[in-house]
This record gives sequence, C-alpha cells and structure tokens, in this order.
Amino acid sequence: MITAQRHTLDNGLQILLCPLPHTATVSTWIFYRVGSRNEPVGQTGMSHWVEHMTFKGAGRFGKGEIAREVSRRGGIWNGFTYYDWTAYFETLPAEALPLALEIERERMQHVRFDPTEVEAERTVILAEREGAENDPSFLLQEEVVAQALRVHPYRQPIVGWKEDLQRLTPGELERHYRHHYVPNNALLVLAGALDPKEALRQVDEAFGSIPAGESVPVPCAVEPPQRAERRVVLRCPGPTPILFLAVPAVPAGHSDWLPLLLLEALLSGARGPGIFGRGPGLYRTSRLYRALVETQLAVSAVCQAPLTCDPGLFTIQVTLRAGRRPEEVEPVLLQELARLAEAPPPQEELARAARQMRAQIAYGSESPTALAGWLGMMDMVGRDDPPDALLEALAGVRPEEVQRVAATCFSPERRTIGWFVPSEEKGAVPAAIGMPAAARPSAAPPMPGGRPALRAEEIVRRLLPGGAVLLVRENPTHPVVAVQGYVRGGSLLDPVGKEGLCALTAQMLLRGTRRHTFRELHEGLEGVGAGIEFSAGPHAISFSGKALAQDLELLLDRLLEMLREPSFDETEWQRKKGEALTQLRHLADDPDYVADRALREALFPEGHPYRRRPEGTPESVAAIERNDLEAFHQRYISPKNLVIAVCGAVRASEVEQILGQRLAGWEGTLLEEAAVPRIERPAEVREVRQFVPGKSQAALVWGVPGLARCDPDYHAALLANTILGELGMMGRLGETVRDAQGLAYVVRSVLEAGVGAGPWLVYAGVAPENVDRAREAILQVIEDLLAEGPGETELADARAYLNGQLALRLETNDGVAVTLLRMERYGLGLDYLERFPSLLEQITPEQVRETAARYLSTKGYVVAVVLPGKS
Repeated sequence: MITAQRHTLDNGLQILLCPLPHTATVSTWIFYRVGSRNEPVGQTGMSHWVEHMTFKGAGRFGKGEIAREVSRRGGIWNGFTYYDWTAYFETLPAEALPLALEIERERMQHVRFDPTEVEAERTVILAEREGAENDPSFLLQEEVVAQALRVHPYRQPIVGWKEDLQRLTPGELERHYRHHYVPNNALLVLAGALDPKEALRQVDEAFGSIPAGESVPVPCAVEPPQRAERRVVLRCPGPTPILFLAVPAVPAGHSDWLPLLLLEALLSGARGPGIFGRGPGLYRTSRLYRALVETQLAVSAVCQAPLTCDPGLFTIQVTLRAGRRPEEVEPVLLQELARLAEAPPPQEELARAARQMRAQIAYGSESPTALAGWLGMMDMVGRDDPPDALLEALAGVRPEEVQRVAATCFSPERRTIGWFVPSEEKGAVPAAIGMPAAARPSAAPPMPGGRPALRAEEIVRRLLPGGAVLLVRENPTHPVVAVQGYVRGGSLLDPVGKEGLCALTAQMLLRGTRRHTFRELHEGLEGVGAGIEFSAGPHAISFSGKALAQDLELLLDRLLEMLREPSFDETEWQRKKGEALTQLRHLADDPDYVADRALREALFPEGHPYRRRPEGTPESVAAIERNDLEAFHQRYISPKNLVIAVCGAVRASEVEQILGQRLAGWEGTLLEEAAVPRIERPAEVREVRQFVPGKSQAALVWGVPGLARCDPDYHAALLANTILGELGMMGRLGETVRDAQGLAYVVRSVLEAGVGAGPWLVYAGVAPENVDRAREAILQVIEDLLAEGPGETELADARAYLNGQLALRLETNDGVAVTLLRMERYGLGLDYLERFPSLLEQITPEQVRETAARYLSTKGYVVAVVLPGKS
C-alpha cells in the first residue's frame, strides 16, 4: 500500500513525503498552481515560456547549469506545463536530495528574464509550436477546442497562440513568474529512499525562510451551457481524414469523474492517469476499436477524459483508414456513443474496465519518478485519495452511473465535431540528391547512491526446451511483472520487392491463433489489465508484455501461443494490410520521417540492409500476400532464435516451469546472423532536399556511418555522443543550437550501434529560414569536438551521467528486462553492469577525441532537409 505523509510549512508550502525503502533514488517534484488557465487573453503561452526561462538561469545556477548539475550526478530532470499547473522534477541518488531542493529553492525565487535570453527563447518556443503544427491532428484539435469552449481559458493552447508568442515581453513574463512562483502556491512531492523526518528537516531548511506571496486568485471564468451542436472543417495538405469530437465534462474533483474514467476505458481502453510508466495499450477489446477499427473504417480511436480543476472536455479522436470519408464514419461513432447513453454497460464489461484501471495505476506507480509525479498531479486537480482508495472507489461505480454520465455527455446539443479533410497535395516531393556543398578492469565502483549495479548473481539464465534462452530477475517490491524478448531475424530478411514482410508478420502474431480468435485473445489479456505488443527492426522481431504478477501464467501462455500458432486469418490480414498502407501515408506526411528515410537512402548503397526501413513502402506492402507471412513465420520464428527476459514479482523456477511446458515439442532452425557490410564515410558532402506541403517547420538530419555495438570503439563513441547531444540540455549541440542561438526546440545526436555499424545522426527541427544557420552551427559544434576533445571535467560528467542513467533504468522491471536483453544480444556477460563504470573510467579525453575523429566529419557527410512545400 502506497502512503504519503502531508505537511505544510508556515509560509504555506505544501509537502507530500512518500518513503520507498526498496529504492536508491529520490524523485523531487514541485508543482505550481499556474498553467494556461491563468493567462489573460493576449498573453497566452506565458506559463510555458516561464517554464523554459527557469532553465536559462536561477540564482546560483547559471544558464544550463541545472541540467548539467543533475546530469553529472547521473540524474534525470524535466519540466512540464499544463492547463492547471507547471511542474519540475529531478530524480537523483538519495544522497543528492539537497541538490534537488537547492535547485527548486532557487527556481522559486531567482529566475532571470534577461531580454537577450528571452528573445533567444522566443525562437525556440515558436519552433516548438511550429513542430506541432506539422501534425494536422494538432491543428484540428486546436480548432475544435476553441469552438467547444467560448469563455473558459482551457480554450487556449498551452504553448500559446503564435501571435501572442511574437509579442510577449520580458516584463510580462517576469510579472507572471513573480505572482505565481511563491511557496503558498506550490506543492513539493518527494518519493524514494528517504527518511520522512530528515527529509522534512531539509525541506524546511531550504524553503522555510522564503516569505509567502500574495494570495493567487482562482480563475473565475465559467463556461456557459452549450445549446447547439458546433462544427469545424479543416482543409489542408495531409494523409487521411480525422474526426475529432469534444463534449463538456466534469472536473477531476467531481463525483462523476470516476464514471467518466470508466467511460473512457469502455470506449477506447484504460490508460491510467499517470505521467510516466503507463502500461500496454488496452484498447483491442474496447467498443470503438470493434466498431471502427475492426470494421476497417479507421486505424485508431482514442478517448481522453479531462484531468482538470475546472470542467473541461471529454475528447475522441478517430484517424480514418485510407479511402474512408468522415461522413461515413461519423454516424458509426455517434451510434456507439448513443448505445452507452441508452443502456447501462454489462456488469462484467465494467468490471473488466475497473481491472484494467487497477493494472494501469500499478504500472504508473512503479518507479519513484512516476509515483511522485502521479501523486502531485492528482493533488493539483483536487484529488488527494491515494491509489488504493481510488481503485476501491472505481470498483464501486455502478453501470447505471456510467450510463447517466454518458447520457449527459453525449447529448447532441453538447457536442462539437471537427473534420480534417486532406487537400489534394500530399507526400514528399524529391529534389536533387548529391548536391555539392558549394551549391549551398577488476571490481567496479558502486553506482550512484551507494547501490551497486545489478549483480550477476541476481540474474538467472536458463536454456529452455528447443534452445530458447530465459533471463529472470526476481523483484518482489511491486506487484508487476514485465516480459521483454526477441526472435533473431528482422527486416533484413525481407525479400526484395516485399519490404515490410517481417514487420507485418510481427503484427499479425497479435491477430489470432489456431486456438483463439483475435477477439478471444485480447479479451482474456485485457480483462486483467495485461497486454502484449510486437514490433520489428532490422535484426529481430521484438515483443513486450506486462501484467500484474498474479496473471503471469496467462501472459506467458498467450505470448507463446502467438509465437507458435498464429493463424494468419485472411480477414484479419486484409484489415492489417489496410492499416499498414494507411500508416505509410501518414509517415509520408511527417517531415521528420521523410528526412530520416532520405538520409539513409543517400548514406547507404543500394542493397544495404540499413538503407531501407522495416515498415517498407506502399508498393512493397501491396505486393505482400498471406502465404508470404506463413512462409516467413515457418522459416524464421523458432525457439532456437528466441530470448525472453522476465522481471518482477516472480520466482525464476516458476517462470522456467511455465515456459518449459509451453515450449516442449517446438522445433526450429537456428538462424545464422547475417553479416552487415561496413561502408566508408562519404568523401564529400551529399545533400538531399525534399518538400512536404502544408507544414510549418523544416526537418534536418545530418549523418555519417557509425559503428557496431561490439566494436572496440563503442564506449569511447558512447561518451562522445553523450557530450555531443545528451549531457545536460542536449549536450554541446543543445548549448549552441538551442540555448545560444535559439534555432531549434529539439536538437539531438543519436548513435545507432547495433549488430552492424549503423549511422551516427544529428536531428533538428527548425524554421525554414534558419536551416542553413542551424546546419552551420551543428558543423561548428562537431568541428570543436574533433579539434579539442572533451575536458577532464566534461568527461567525468559524461561518465557520471551514463552510470546514473543506467541506475535509473534499473528502477523499473521493464528497464531491467531491456538491459538483460542487450547484454545477451551482444554477448556482454552477466557481470557487464558491474564492469560498466570501470569501462568508462579507463577512457581518456584523447581517446574520445580520436574516436570521434574516426567517424565524425565536417568535410564528408550526408545531410537531408525536408522543407514545407506550397499548400
């Protein structure tokens, strides 16, 4: 049972303390009761902009130093703005709690609003908004919400209207900050390895002397009743139509909110109200999935109940299948809503939804970070009931209550309906390729927090019948079990002309077996809040599953059944094939995807397995037939190629017994790992330019050939990539491209080191007019790293960051399972995590520079740029 102690300092600061003895970290969250609902007309986006500015300098922490201080201790951090609140967190080793408290004390009092920095951040925030505008669903939702709410500030986008963002001043931002960042308007939440008495003393020492501010008035806008249906039609370039429906709904503190949560679960599956750590998607048995997706009208249907202080909006977004029209889909959607309004749901269906919510809440409170965020967010919207009490209340909701709430919500006069109708232009238009640049050791030290890495003796490795490998880590501290695994193979086995075959075979494993139909499979799993997913990459079909520990046997039984006995039903195949073709249309409308694909096609030669994407092309997917799936499965999916990791509240002997029984008698062929040819770094600059119409932001991807995971250079390259694009606020790239020059909201580097030598990439989303400046800034950062290498302090920070990130990953069962799979995949040994810190410690600054110079270059590389085309 999760319990939190509540305290209040004399200055009004509220505190929640949640000790978790089994952890080695503490997650520190602070919530301020200020969000977009606190912004007057003409000043939208202020709360979100202030959040950005708190990382530009606060008291003793200069620009970027909060991120660096947390990163060098191996912690994680972030900030969020919502309608009703703004939140910040740091998760750190337990002994670093004073640092987190100092950061938040300085953030509460001493944020700076230097006009130069405000102006630089203006470009960053506009880039953030323009990146969102590239998605037609964002634009449609914005239009529908602005119609559905006439008065209440929830109608305003959290990031702000572009016109307001272009004119807000430093003075307006600072007044907004001074008014709301006061202790009597804040909630501090600590969860993890803490002693409540000592933690409270430290909190009082850090915050007790800060004077209370003036009382912050609660926004008093009341939305007038809606008396007539409202409609919006948005036309612009895009892939397939979208329906978006919004209806007024009660706030989280209202007694009808629990029936509303169950209404969401019945319609599109339980999601859970957490910020982090949500479990698998539990949607395949939901009413809208059956009515819209199984009937091939749509590819997805997602509901969301409001989690707000004031009455908000219950929303439904339906993404249509290619070739379908809103006018044929909308009546089916409205009919499903009317069914819930006219008759109570069966008791068993409601009980299943409640069980799904129970599982999702368990998944969402697994780590200190997730739990602290969940507790604070719920408190912000007026719910102080702990998870156990919330679950008990959900279980007590009656079918008649859900019907009553549905009848109120879905009455015709209360709904606002939006259609996105794509205009004629869609997809990427290729331009020139290859344009010349002129045209434009022994015992490892302990992990942070005094906790050693996961030791070899904690890992059970067994060889199962048929040759499968089992990895188990027992962890009885939380009633959840995570299953992760892979089957060696992957999309590099796809025949020429049928690219996408492996990915579609993986997806069809979910669509029914010789013993159970698609519906029967997922009714059994989702009925207890469990779920399984499959995906494919170049070298493997991967799977993940999650369940409450009591349902482990069901989860493993269904997983092995899907792997061994898929039916490849023709009707299900035609549904899946249509969904895949629709998804490819959406990807062709995504500038980031188009740029990434263009770069790989320019970097890798024809026939190289890394040149193509696992999902294939519209032409290759259209050519795939049902018998291709069966042949691929029979040839490649075998227990000899299977690795399974099971982590959580389990016993290794029990897992071995369950899997051994279900693998018995399954034979197969061992797959020899295919060699991946290495490619040389380009001798010159190759540039690709393409266009996607109707977008606001350009996508830029820079890349060179990288290295494989087992290459001797790997750990030095890992440190180089951390320094380049991860440490602190996105490393040196973030410091220059985002912080100093304000050219991008996100800029990052990615080292794709796998079975073969993948690419080393830099991604950035920038305004079209800033593409050349961003490219030059990226090249300058790389040139500086190649010329100077890292300093000793910077390298030490990168080592601490990587060690700490590993420790945090091991806080969740999913993280442990994924780590065990990587160790097995690359033959690293069960003691790798114990050796990892010393492997990093041995690497010198000069080795990092030399390794970076072997791969990175400012003279020979590929750059792909996707620009907005004319709509």
